[in-house]
Amino acid sequence: MSQEDLIEKLEERIKRWKHLYEKGGSDPLWSDGANLALVGNHIRYYKNLIEEKYDEKDYPKCYFWEVPVKFEIGSDYMAKKDEILKNAKVLLKKWETNTDYIYLKERIKELSKEQRLDNFLDVIVNRVRYLRKAIKEKNYIEMRRSVIMHNLEDNLKEKAEIAKNLENQNVQMCLI
Repeated sequence: MSQEDLIEKLEERIKRWKHLYEKGGSDPLWSDGANLALVGNHIRYYKNLIEEKYDEKDYPKCYFWEVPVKFEIGSDYMAKKDEILKNAKVLLKKWETNTDYIYLKERIKELSKEQRLDNFLDVIVNRVRYLRKAIKEKNYIEMRRSVIMHNLEDNLKEKAEIAKNLENQNVQMCLI
């Protein structure tokens, strides 16, 4: 790997680390702290390569750039926790007042387990429950995931229509 490539990769990783620390990421499964640790390992790796290949007098300027805090800040670290919580609460209120959600939440009680599973109706209703639980338990990863994947309204509309048709099928079957 050329010195230019090493410099480019090290600069990019340091910038990425600073961005994750200050603004957070969008990883739906891992905390910002876990991602910071991973990027921190990349920074160490590139610095080690520079140390192996070059004399200290030839180290690039980016080698000496400082990262705001130690790499080991904790796997539970999340940037902008207040913003994540605020956005999750707004989204939960929007979902809970959605007429399709209200309808679907009641109608699935009347459908068979098979109908609910075959049409993923429980999955859609449970997304609201998971967000409510995440807010209560301060699970910022789950809150961020819900906010990022906030397209529930279209799914609710589609699933409510399916539930209406299933309900109609059940009524027709009873009459025959």
